[in-house]
Amino acid sequence: MLFFSTVYLAMVLVIFWSYCGYLIFLYLSAIFSNEEPAASTTLQAGKEVMHVVVACYNESEMILQKVRNLEELSFPAERLRVTFVDGQSTDRTRELLQAAIADKPGWSLLVSPEKGKIHQLNHFLDSTPDAEYVMCTDADAILQPDAPAKLFNVMLDNEDVGVVGAHISPKNGLAVDEHFWSDQNNVRQFESRVHSAFIVVAPCYLFRASVLRRFPDDCVADDVYAAFKANSTGWRVLQVQDAFGFELRNPGTMSEYFRHKFRKVNAFVMELLRFSYRFPTFPGKFKIIYASKIFQILISPWLVFLFFPATLSLILSRGSLRDLAGMSVLFLFVSMLVSSLIMKAGRRSFITAAGPTQKKGMILVTFFLNNFIMLWAGACFPFYRQDCSYRKCRAAAPRQETGAIETTVVCAGR
Repeated sequence: MLFFSTVYLAMVLVIFWSYCGYLIFLYLSAIFSNEEPAASTTLQAGKEVMHVVVACYNESEMILQKVRNLEELSFPAERLRVTFVDGQSTDRTRELLQAAIADKPGWSLLVSPEKGKIHQLNHFLDSTPDAEYVMCTDADAILQPDAPAKLFNVMLDNEDVGVVGAHISPKNGLAVDEHFWSDQNNVRQFESRVHSAFIVVAPCYLFRASVLRRFPDDCVADDVYAAFKANSTGWRVLQVQDAFGFELRNPGTMSEYFRHKFRKVNAFVMELLRFSYRFPTFPGKFKIIYASKIFQILISPWLVFLFFPATLSLILSRGSLRDLAGMSVLFLFVSMLVSSLIMKAGRRSFITAAGPTQKKGMILVTFFLNNFIMLWAGACFPFYRQDCSYRKCRAAAPRQETGAIETTVVCAGR
């Protein structure tokens, strides 16, 4: 009986830390932290140049929209270089780009010898050895005009910061996806206040070339690798809460959502394990953050689905085991309520511009669906490998407030 009680209690504590304790730790630490990045809208005076790189492949439907968005940035033209890196597109992407940027000083188009985002980014980095500050942004990302200046100011103000990311939300996505992005943005903001965000997101992030001169050829998720590389070598990673942007391509069906998140989790685990050998050298606070992600991604999804039958079997037993199960359920329920209040407080504190609307009733759906995806991705990880050429989603049509049927998302090759 002692053995089963100990194993059950250990399972409860791991679940608690993964889904509640870590967030409570971040919240309490953030209260006493002075590390929140300040983001000024006006770019600081200086000579530093920011290189913006957009990896694109068969983007004829939205590439001109991306060009217009970059034209609207509140960033001095003399300090901005914009490079589109085409990955052997088979549509009119290159033709449209050549015409659109022909009269723009500092704007250029490169053609990568290989398709795949990582190869395209490496082609840019190899071709531009003088680039000191590099902002990666996707073709389907629409940024607020002042977002890049805010990212740049935070990096210039903080010499220990190697990567900064924007606050990105999905546009016209599924409710479950909007809820997921909102919560993840919240957690990254807490992490930024405490010490360092675990990751940034691909639609828009800025890094120092001294942190990262090239991506490994087997890398799949450039945003995850960049953040891991910075964190593992002593740099801080920050999410700037009021540097806003939107991602236009998002899953439009539940099956597409599952495939999309499965690929994301697989890429995340690849980078999580790539840097595991450096754990003893991580800064103290980042060790806590890294270990918590190991629990959240690789361990707790299995324990969540074991918890219910284990708890039911203990409740059906007698004596102290039943009491232990009852107290554990109550403990986790109260912890979940506290975590929910913390997330709600974080949303009020962090989100200061239009973003995804929180839908009631999505907490449990998001929780169980994403845990199942993580469990399945973890089980398949030894047998499944992907590369940086992937299926991407087409942008969904804007929602109609009149109740018209929304356009669903379809897939295209990348």
